[in-house]
Amino acid sequence: MRQSRLPAGGANIFQKIRGKRAEAEAAGQKLLDLSIGEPKGPALMSARMAARDAVMSEAEAMHAYQYNDSAAVPGFSPRFVRAHLDKDLPADGLDYLPISGIKPIIGLLPLACGCALEPVTVATMTKPGYPIPADQCAYHVNVTHYALNLNNANGYRFATGDIAPGTDLIMANYPHNPSGQIADEGWWRTLCQHCSDNNIRLFNDAAYISLSHSDDCATLSQVAVDFPDLSWAEGFTAAKLIGNGTGWHVGAMVGSADFIGDMKEVKGKT
Repeated sequence: MRQSRLPAGGANIFQKIRGKRAEAEAAGQKLLDLSIGEPKGPALMSARMAARDAVMSEAEAMHAYQYNDSAAVPGFSPRFVRAHLDKDLPADGLDYLPISGIKPIIGLLPLACGCALEPVTVATMTKPGYPIPADQCAYHVNVTHYALNLNNANGYRFATGDIAPGTDLIMANYPHNPSGQIADEGWWRTLCQHCSDNNIRLFNDAAYISLSHSDDCATLSQVAVDFPDLSWAEGFTAAKLIGNGTGWHVGAMVGSADFIGDMKEVKGKT
């Protein structure tokens, strides 16, 4: 029988917003578009020119499937990650992975934590927050997911006491969408220690880090390297880095070799 096999009303929230916007504009209503999550206009001219040169290149590597490498742009992932940090990362114990932006790989994180083989519990920053981690977790039958406590009272920074016993993976999002809250070094250290002590894998979606200009804003990468037993990863994207790069799907991850190794296996098969 030809009918949807998914629950009604499950469309992407951003698609719903675009639909409502189109309806309002078609009715002649003037809208104030804050462009949250999607900068106005095109990508930077320098990025567009570089992309043009890449597309027109005769080099076979520029057009081949990249898998978990970036043969067309040697050293892309370490260089891309480094561009977001204020200091070098150590060479030992880390690995890097080119990714097609952060959104497409979010659903791979629970798989990299073994959810195809056994139950996995995931904590997300989705109430309020970017909904995709919860949406993706809901597609995995072996994943139980819950939203961490975020509100005005705690300044949109959850506490380690909010993390349920038995949690296997935390999907953090700092700087936070939509509150704009950042995570400082001290906060990251407390969280990293807790995750290390409780065998919790820690991921951070750092999509907005290039838009943060606060001196106390820290990335997970800067702090996690001090915890040798912590399994962690952090994702970076060009979405906001090159003007409006939201449709480009260019990014990179860095993390402990075990977590990135598992991500490489899953990404290479999907």
